[in-house]
Amino acid sequence: MSKAPKPEWWFYHLQHTTLERAVGPLLEKCLERDWRVLAVSPEASRRAALDEARARLRGAKARRARVARRLQLARQASRQSGNN
Repeated sequence: MSKAPKPEWWFYHLQHTTLERAVGPLLEKCLERDWRVLAVSPEASRRAALDEARARLRGAKARRARVARRLQLARQASRQSGNN
């Protein structure tokens, strides 16, 4: 029986950049890699803002994937019609 891979934990401690400036690029990079993200804040409003940012990024990622798939299908159809 094979062992499950050990989880990795990465920490990003904000010192000079505000959360509002750092969260977008950080979440996008994590979601591109299909990583899970745990963001901790004692303020409910900040947690809500993070959830909203995550939802927007996931929506944008899904839209990019749909567009890429459409382009791929269009290229395949173009190649096939050129071969006929």
